[in-house]
Amino acid sequence: MIGLGFLAGYLVLIMSIFAFKDNVPFTYDGEKYYILNEGWIDENFVVYRKDFITMDKMTFEESEKTFKSLDKITNIEAKENLKIYLNKDEEINKKNTQEEAREEKEIQTESQILDNFELEDAKRIPNSSYGFVEVDRAGARSRWFFVEIKDDKLDFISEIPDTSPDISGLIEGDGPILLICKDINGNEKQYKSIDFGKTYEPIN
Repeated sequence: MIGLGFLAGYLVLIMSIFAFKDNVPFTYDGEKYYILNEGWIDENFVVYRKDFITMDKMTFEESEKTFKSLDKITNIEAKENLKIYLNKDEEINKKNTQEEAREEKEIQTESQILDNFELEDAKRIPNSSYGFVEVDRAGARSRWFFVEIKDDKLDFISEIPDTSPDISGLIEGDGPILLICKDINGNEKQYKSIDFGKTYEPIN
């Protein structure tokens, strides 16, 4: 009775999953399978193998070993979903590469902006090779780049997440970089960076 109870509970669970998730049935080498998208926003496919009255959830490795020839699958939607599922690492790498390319393009754009400025335009952090360049101003708001001054050149690191017209900085050795930003009314905000100026977090 206990075993039947567990089986019934399992079947109810599987039925509920299949009821609320998009599932696509297909056959491969005479066996029946279902591919489900268990994700809500991003796609997250899972394959189930139909085994008499139960549904066995397959691991990615099992799916990879089983579905070696997708041309055997006649259901077009199932085939396309399996392509996405079985090539998910490739898709992740593709997205990462695209993101890296986008970030690299942004850095190139910022570097091009810095080409219009001289070393004297940089507001240096004492006892360091870092500083700030005010690249634009509109009224009481300024756009600042955090830069490294190296080989007589301004190298872009990041954009300061504050538009105050007065910015100064402190750094001790290899410790965190502290930014002190004051607006036109004298109000002060402070930021800290522990990754050499790539990102900043407010500390007050």
